[in-house]
Amino acid sequence: MSSTNTFLDNFITDFYDVSGSTQLLDGINEVINKPLDGDMFFPSQGLQLAIIAPQITKIYNEQDKFYKNENSSPDFQLPTPDFKVIVEAWRDYLASRGK
Repeated sequence: MSSTNTFLDNFITDFYDVSGSTQLLDGINEVINKPLDGDMFFPSQGLQLAIIAPQITKIYNEQDKFYKNENSSPDFQLPTPDFKVIVEAWRDYLASRGK
């Protein structure tokens, strides 16, 4: 994947098969559909962290950055509905490649 943001690229490409990207998408849908259940913390294999909230998804390049200081600024953030569209496109791309 190649986007205008390295942090987003690094996070998404850790979900390198349809199964992994579907799990991420399921998590996004759960947060959007059940906003009262709270945010979802979604670590990647590369030790990045996405905190998915109903409106905004925050990506930390290193999990430790957030866990050492919960008030730290994310390395990247975007609207959760946009993140969902990106993950759906990534999953579909992987499926088209037989991954």
